[in-house]
Amino acid sequence: MRVYLDLCAWNRPFDSWEVQKVKDEAHAVIALLERPDITIIGSRFAMRMIEEISWDIKYEHVSSLMNEYVKEIVKEEAVMLHQADMLQAKCRLKKLEDALHLVIACHGDAEYFVTTDQELINKNRCIKEQLQKLGFALNIANPMELV
Repeated sequence: MRVYLDLCAWNRPFDSWEVQKVKDEAHAVIALLERPDITIIGSRFAMRMIEEISWDIKYEHVSSLMNEYVKEIVKEEAVMLHQADMLQAKCRLKKLEDALHLVIACHGDAEYFVTTDQELINKNRCIKEQLQKLGFALNIANPMELV
């Protein structure tokens, strides 16, 4: 199974575990990363965004986790930005970055886009429909759904 993790999923193991849902999602992310039947797909875009983490210790942990588990890097292409613009507009996504991660995941032949972002989970139907129009099949899932 090919999986692309959203940045919030990469960050989840290092978030505060005071809320049970956060703790459960953190455990689920780690369990996904350790599954031998999963190929984790990443991107230079995601790695550049991780550099924006302001807390040095968290940056080091997230960066280390990505470097250890990402097995393939998706090559970024100009068409991805155009597709992300369209996806953001059609589904009314708040951030272009989210749309770009989704498109990159598709270009990397990911079967699943794992996220803890409730906006993306709530707009799953629209996102899937728009990506299908572009010829992609991508499932959006919370990490707990895949363990």
